[in-house]
Amino acid sequence: MPDTLMAPPEAASANPYLPRPARLVSVRQMVPDNHLFTFRFLDSRDTEAFRHRPGQFVMLSLAGVGEAPISISSSPSRPGVLELCVRRVGRLTGALYRN
Repeated sequence: MPDTLMAPPEAASANPYLPRPARLVSVRQMVPDNHLFTFRFLDSRDTEAFRHRPGQFVMLSLAGVGEAPISISSSPSRPGVLELCVRRVGRLTGALYRN
């Protein structure tokens, strides 16, 4: 499985619904079926543009597997870091855990 999220070349455009490519940089086990996945955007324009508020989520997509909504766990005060605490419960999360 690739270690990047899918996105078209125009991902840095103003459309918030286009996927943004990100690289998985670390995984930390919180409890047996909950891991904290840390991603960093590949394009610096996405890093600069991405802002979130507590309670928001992202659609996590994995090529050939699917997508799922995942709540953002990282603090809005830490730009450039996207942390997702993910519980292994289905096809997409199972594929993420196999990485």
